[in-house]
Amino acid sequence: LINYADTLGGIPVGLLSIVKTGYHKIEVSSDEVFYTNLAFRSGVRKFYTMLHAGFKPDKSLNAGDSSVWTFGYGLGTARKISKKIFLNIDASAQHVNKGSFTNALSLLNKIHVGVDFQLAKGLSLYTGATLNGYLTNNDYKEYPTLFTDFKPNVFYDETVGTNNNLKMWVGGKVALRFL
Repeated sequence: LINYADTLGGIPVGLLSIVKTGYHKIEVSSDEVFYTNLAFRSGVRKFYTMLHAGFKPDKSLNAGDSSVWTFGYGLGTARKISKKIFLNIDASAQHVNKGSFTNALSLLNKIHVGVDFQLAKGLSLYTGATLNGYLTNNDYKEYPTLFTDFKPNVFYDETVGTNNNLKMWVGGKVALRFL
C-alpha cells in the first residue's frame, strides 16, 4: 500500500509512493468548482500519486452549513519538455460533500493536461485544462450547487446505468507548486 524508497530507477506502484530523491510537490490551486485546493504529489516524475482536498465556502446567509468540500486521490506523470517546462497529465477522483459528509454517490472525476513552469528552485506555476465528469445518483436530492460564480458549458448531462446522472464539462486549473 505504501512504498518508501531512498532512490528508485523504475516506477513505484502503490497507494502512496514516497521516494526520498524523487518527485514531491505541494500544490495550492483553484478551478471552476473549488476556489481553494491543496494537493500533495509524491513518487517519481514518470509516475506519482496525489492526495487532494478542496473547499468552496458558502456565500449565502442560509441557516446551516452548505459549504462544499472535497477529498480525493489521483495518479499522474510529469514529462520534461525543456529545462524548466514540464507537461503534466493527471487523472483523479474526488468525493464532493455539502456541509457534513454526503452519504451518496457524489464523484467528481477529472483528467488534467497542463504545463508546469519552473519559476525558481522549489517554486513553479501550473496552468492547464480539465475534462470533468460528475457522477451522482438521481434519487438523492441534496447535492451541492457546483457552480456559483462561473458556469462552464455542460456538454453532456445524461442518465447512465439504471439511476445515475453524469454531467461533463471542460474547465481549467491554475496552481502554485512548492518543493
